[in-house]
Order: sequence, then C-alpha cells, then structure tokens
Amino acid sequence: MSIAQDGGKLELDLDSPA
Repeated sequence: MSIAQDGGKLELDLDSPA
C-alpha cells in the first residue's frame, strides 16, 4: 500500500494499462 501513498498514479496505470 506504499504505491497508493506514493501517488496512486501507478495503481491507476495498472488498472488501465491501455
């Protein structure tokens, strides 16, 4: 849960690889 705190943009990218 460090990515979400780091920015959360990475998590979105993983959810929408397109």
